Amino acid sequence: MNRHVRTAVLALLGLLVGLAGTLAPRTATAVTAGSIRGTVVEPSGVGEPAGIAGVEVMLYAQASDASPWAVVASTSTDGEGAYVLGGVASGTYRVGFHPTTDHVAEYWNDMRTLEHADGVVVADGEAVALGTTVLSRAGHVTGRVTGHGELPLEGVEVRAYMRTYPQGWRATRLALTDANGFYDLNGLEEGTYRLGFEDVVNGHVPEFWQDASMVHTAHDVLVSAGSTTAGKDARLVRGGHISGRVTNAGGAPLGDVEVLAYRWNAERSFWDVVRSTEADFFGHYAFDRLATGEYRIGFRPHGSAEYAREFWGDATTVWTGTSVHVDADGAAMTGRNAALDIGGAISGAVTGTTTMDDVWVVAHQNVGGTWRHVWEVWVRNDGTYRLDRLPAGTYRLEFIDHDGVLGTEFWDDKPSIGLATDVTVASRQTSSGRNAALRPSGAGTTNPTPTTPPPAPVPVPSAGERLAEILAAVKVAGRTKVGRTLRVKNLVAGARYKVQWYAGRSAIGKATKARLVLTRALVGKVVSVKVRATTDGVSRTRKVKVGRVRG
Repeated sequence: MNRHVRTAVLALLGLLVGLAGTLAPRTATAVTAGSIRGTVVEPSGVGEPAGIAGVEVMLYAQASDASPWAVVASTSTDGEGAYVLGGVASGTYRVGFHPTTDHVAEYWNDMRTLEHADGVVVADGEAVALGTTVLSRAGHVTGRVTGHGELPLEGVEVRAYMRTYPQGWRATRLALTDANGFYDLNGLEEGTYRLGFEDVVNGHVPEFWQDASMVHTAHDVLVSAGSTTAGKDARLVRGGHISGRVTNAGGAPLGDVEVLAYRWNAERSFWDVVRSTEADFFGHYAFDRLATGEYRIGFRPHGSAEYAREFWGDATTVWTGTSVHVDADGAAMTGRNAALDIGGAISGAVTGTTTMDDVWVVAHQNVGGTWRHVWEVWVRNDGTYRLDRLPAGTYRLEFIDHDGVLGTEFWDDKPSIGLATDVTVASRQTSSGRNAALRPSGAGTTNPTPTTPPPAPVPVPSAGERLAEILAAVKVAGRTKVGRTLRVKNLVAGARYKVQWYAGRSAIGKATKARLVLTRALVGKVVSVKVRATTDGVSRTRKVKVGRVRG
């Protein structure tokens, strides 16, 4: 390249650079980072509280209003318990304090869970001082878990459950047994606990301390701040097995089937569901880690083909099913198969003086002279219902308003199940037109108080009270604005839940989780949620109105 060309090229590059500098946006004003500082100390004693060194301080933020709180920064306290979280952009945060095993973790401001923590607002360049955070001294629970021949069991999950309501229990801490079977549940705040032991590796039967099958029947363990509750040992036994295969009448495998294991509850004289599983693609199912005892096996098919529900022994109810005896210590009961046929259905409509979406239709069958509740369904928003997948047989229907606004009656306009009219169901047929017109509760003698159990099995008073308190505590958190997430709160351990979200009177499709993200399709509609809680075979329902969705 000659000298004149080189000179022209350099001049052109200089011009382009100059233009780029002229057209480029001006540099934005620098954003000054903020900070959060404070001190973590021991509970008050003699003199000034001592700082706690080595506490991990975590900063949590949300990517959006619909996102969960996630850790975005962390630091540790120094020898005097002081900490500084630097480089914090403006925004709203939550702060957690996670000490070693000798203190109880908490979140600012004196909250036990991240969900309930107070927000910390940081402005541009602001140095936020949280002051002093006092961590309680933690208690410990220790013990040893063994198996057959008192041999130690390694890797057993030991959980501490803390009381949340009179009969509600929530798992709060987890420890694993070591090679010698010992465990140490640490970081426990002072209070009353129950312990659960679960060996998911070696097939031992899960249990609660002492030798209880459920957390509700376990013994209390008292924990004091700064002390150790020792000697909470457990001896686990190897569980038994039940397995089989589910097919249709022609022998083809059915994979879309829920399989349930029931055990007799002598206190309530009822068969309780204790385990559930799903048949695989080839129709195979299996239950393991079963305690010694008598079980009955139920089959609840799903899918488009309406196969009838059945119980092992070719029975239509759990009351008439054949028991399967299980011995622990690894015994296997195989070949508990079922061949399902297409079921029948009952349909109709329910009318009254209020909305129908809180009305149940319950199907009963006569078992040894007693009419037993065998299945139920919610009435749809338009007042219609359909009880499907019913085995062929004779049924009687009960109509119940869970809000108590409408009186209970039996088909066809009868005051008791003993006077009700039979409904015959045949395979592959629908018995339609089984309608009911419900009157206000207490209106006249044609609608007296029902003489049969509610749709769930008859509860013991304590179970009903427990469910009432559990459901009374259920709340919905979140703002009714597009893009926000609504959350069902206070769902406690010890109960199973079914959730359905509604927009007005219409159920929102596939909205059956505890969280609901509000979309633009919901703008202007009133959102509510129906929560059904079940414990010890007893069910209750509560509907919570949230509010109208804004754009």
